[in-house]
Amino acid sequence: MKQLRRSIKEVVMAGMCLVMAASCHWGGTVFHQCHAVNTGGWQRSDTLLFELPVLPRQKEVDFLVDVRYTGEFPYRHLWLVIQSNVTDSLLWQTDTLCCTLYDEKGNFAGTGMAGVYQVEVPLATCIPDGSSCARVKIGHCVNDESVKGIMDVGIRVKE
Repeated sequence: MKQLRRSIKEVVMAGMCLVMAASCHWGGTVFHQCHAVNTGGWQRSDTLLFELPVLPRQKEVDFLVDVRYTGEFPYRHLWLVIQSNVTDSLLWQTDTLCCTLYDEKGNFAGTGMAGVYQVEVPLATCIPDGSSCARVKIGHCVNDESVKGIMDVGIRVKE
């Protein structure tokens, strides 16, 4: 019985991954990539690195952060530290971003099913310099050294 329940859970999770992967092809998306977070917990020292392709030069683009999470995340907000060199490849900018994962009543703020939810949070609108070495680094700045319940974190760039 335990093995059957585990198999059903694995099938549901695989289906969720396929649905989320299929949803990555929205119109206007120039770049989208997600990195899985350690299932044992996201350590404060674990920084996710996104190497961006050459973005449209002198065109305004929107940056969004995707967070996939479960009910194991113990707080209402996930605070992220985001470093990027998109507008000038020699200059790194650092921002913090508050991602609301639960509403005031404790309900999941994102969309999802089967215990996995996703929120998309606007980060910035900018005009890239057309550099081929643009990067974005993301880490968490929650007080805990390690946080559970975060599955994936991603960057989406839209024209």
